Amino acid sequence: MQSIHFTYQSFSIFAEMPTIKTSPAAMLRAATTTFRQRGYHQSSMADLAAAAGVTKGAFYHHFADKEAVMRGALQALTAFAKTTVFGLATDAGLPLEARVDQLTAATQRLFGKSQGGCFVANTALETAGVGAPFSAELKDFMDAWLDCLTYLATEVGHAEPRKLALRTVADVEGSIVLMQVYGETQLLEDALIRFRQNLFAR
Repeated sequence: MQSIHFTYQSFSIFAEMPTIKTSPAAMLRAATTTFRQRGYHQSSMADLAAAAGVTKGAFYHHFADKEAVMRGALQALTAFAKTTVFGLATDAGLPLEARVDQLTAATQRLFGKSQGGCFVANTALETAGVGAPFSAELKDFMDAWLDCLTYLATEVGHAEPRKLALRTVADVEGSIVLMQVYGETQLLEDALIRFRQNLFAR
């Protein structure tokens, strides 16, 4: 399958972006929204095609099956996150505190408008017990996130950089769940504030 890239706006704020519905990237955006709303197992290829506004035949022209669609969606999200979010941690052109500020702001934007929770976490929970067909794609996303946080924690001389990264991801993901339950975006912001406090704690 050809490489597909999303911009921040096209991935995170689907409803606000006019798209050419017959493009593979637009099909993945529509499919991602459907997966978020219905779940992987409850979404059929007919559902995905309908969401994209194309026939099933047009959808199959680009994607062999539903698994290929999910894999493409996860790969596109990860490629975007590595470049536009996680990559901020290692931007040599910015001082440390500016990188942390930009990373937390980008993380807030990435997850703050997610309808239905974290796409990666939801997919992991739904598919982990059925052969884990997307384990490589899920690990790629999580590894990139953990690596960027570990990099920052190592740079500031934190005693246990990897543990801080793991705690931060767990805290952020937990806040996203609570945000979905209570509808309070402040919960995610608070988790990101805790990350900054823990990062620079002496």
